[in-house]
Amino acid sequence: MTKRLAFALVLCVGVAFGIAIRWTKELATAAFAHHDRNVAIAPEATAQREQNMAAPVPANDREGNAERFKNEAGKAWLDIESEEKVLRRDGEEEHVPAGRPAMQITDVSDEEFPTSTVTGRALTITIVPDKEARLSGESVLIRAVLCDKVAGRGIVLTDAKMSCEWLTPHRHWADGEPKKLLLYYLPDVNRRTPERNYFGYLISVYYRGQLQTARWQPDEVKTAFQTPQRLQQPTAQSYAWKTNITTTVFWIGLDNNSNSAWDQEWQVNYGGFDNPDQSARRNYIPVAFIPKQNPFYCALPYNDVMHGQFKPEAPLVIPWFKQSYMGQGQSVCWHRWVAIRKGNRTCYAQWEDCGPFRQDYFQYVFGNERPKPNLNNGAGLSVSPAVRDYLELEPSDVTDWQFVDTQDVPPGPWRSYGENNPFVVVQRQAGQHLVQQGGSPRPSATPTPNK
Repeated sequence: MTKRLAFALVLCVGVAFGIAIRWTKELATAAFAHHDRNVAIAPEATAQREQNMAAPVPANDREGNAERFKNEAGKAWLDIESEEKVLRRDGEEEHVPAGRPAMQITDVSDEEFPTSTVTGRALTITIVPDKEARLSGESVLIRAVLCDKVAGRGIVLTDAKMSCEWLTPHRHWADGEPKKLLLYYLPDVNRRTPERNYFGYLISVYYRGQLQTARWQPDEVKTAFQTPQRLQQPTAQSYAWKTNITTTVFWIGLDNNSNSAWDQEWQVNYGGFDNPDQSARRNYIPVAFIPKQNPFYCALPYNDVMHGQFKPEAPLVIPWFKQSYMGQGQSVCWHRWVAIRKGNRTCYAQWEDCGPFRQDYFQYVFGNERPKPNLNNGAGLSVSPAVRDYLELEPSDVTDWQFVDTQDVPPGPWRSYGENNPFVVVQRQAGQHLVQQGGSPRPSATPTPNK
């Protein structure tokens, strides 16, 4: 009996000792994880981050202080608004210091965190307003660009999901106190490959559209991606005229070239050879056939797509990129409307090809640079025979041009033809609707341009 009691007592002590050791290890691990986030991130924190990434995002819920934004279109950068609109005290006037930035990025902490399927990233960004500044929160915008490195292609914009949340609950940008923003990067497990890995970041802060501060890591990211000094807004007023641009004439089928930068079957899809001879044309179209695409087309020396992917600078320099994005590698420049002016006459055409000579000159197409010298006397625009005839241009001439939004294109012969023409598509859909309702579509009436 005594031996059995002693054995039971020893067994109980051993079990208790084992449990104590296990608890001690768990407590030590938890304390270590809490003490140093760079070494380990607690499981509950990982679960919360995954939940944040999957949480639905309120649409335009600025007044409700929505704390998370999602990259819904799959684009590789986020524009994050402060959401804090008021100044520090009622009636306080805005003040931006002269000769120095209104705010600075003082720190970016970039950490890994594991999920059940992939390894994500968490970037903590610290932004400090100038102590003498009195800034309005509604004019603060943070642009976050994350990038990957792909074997054989180099540095590219990421295809990972991105979201963020403010760690600073009250962001009165007139108080001079640090503001902290947490940015999440979560790769898509279905698209991630061993050849594609996270590479770095470029964080920029703007006030009233003007760049104030930027941080990046590593330096190759700064080289690969442009940081605009001023953000452009996609409004009709923001598209500046490019003046006194040498302009040449080109056409579908020129020098047996039947394809464009975006359409490998351009001549077939157009309907044939766009004969430029005046004797072979009538009312801005070829006599031989009715074009299946808009005869009012043009070319500019930039292509936003290369090898089926957007070029690194495309999302940053194209003003309408965010609004027009349809998917990776689907050009947002193709079919874009351009106004072309000669004297007191203005014609409208769709951007259908790239050139003259170049496909990489975004500094001119979207910036302030002038066309570089080339074999066509520094030409920066090529136009179709229809545009030539409407503006009465010489084979080499000088014009002005600017981008325009579709809703700002006025009536004219440029709205009459083409399956790539939004006005033709809308008119066709309206006609089909009338037929379905038992009516008959009205014939289109295209105003004749004033000669």
